[in-house]
Amino acid sequence: QRWISSLKFQSLKEISAGNVYMTNNSQLCFYNTVNWTSLFRTSTQRALIKNNREPR
Repeated sequence: QRWISSLKFQSLKEISAGNVYMTNNSQLCFYNTVNWTSLFRTSTQRALIKNNREPR
């Protein structure tokens, strides 16, 4: 099984449509440093982020 370890979104300014879903990535780092809701275009968009690597 492959794991995501980095998102590499250096220039991400907006998530125009849809939701963010990141789960069960034991190698994923720094996901907790992103203010996902500030990137959403609408107030109905959601971020579901759980069971990833513990922030250090």
